[in-house]
Amino acid sequence: MDSIKEKMRAALGMNMPEATDIIKRDNYKTDEAYLSALVEFSAKLNDPEVQRALRKAERAQIEKNEKEIREAQRAEYAELLKTVELGELDQKAVEQEATRRAHDDLAAGKIGVSEHGERIVQYARELTDQRKHEIAAAKQFNDSIRNTWRK
Repeated sequence: MDSIKEKMRAALGMNMPEATDIIKRDNYKTDEAYLSALVEFSAKLNDPEVQRALRKAERAQIEKNEKEIREAQRAEYAELLKTVELGELDQKAVEQEATRRAHDDLAAGKIGVSEHGERIVQYARELTDQRKHEIAAAKQFNDSIRNTWRK
């Protein structure tokens, strides 16, 4: 819910920083110079062109951050996929399904008897890769949920 409020405030230009948050008193010798800098900065922030430029820069930064996160997730997924090993039950299920599919192809006349063994190996490879992707995706999803709850 906070995220929606923040997005609405940003879209309306209401999330702009206060001048006193940006301009530091220590940087000015007199109160008059400090107040003048505050007024000048506030005027710039209230300028529609400046607000559009700030929102554009903010959107660009958000897009850049999201792209970096996606790239990091892809790299993490690729590394995770390399470590996935099928357990005995998964391996047995893959072998049974590969055999069943090859038998179905043989019965349907799609392959000859001489191709039956090769087709079993092909299906086993495909099903193994598919199952590894399912396991890796589930693990990555679970990890992301765990990390969200830790924050």
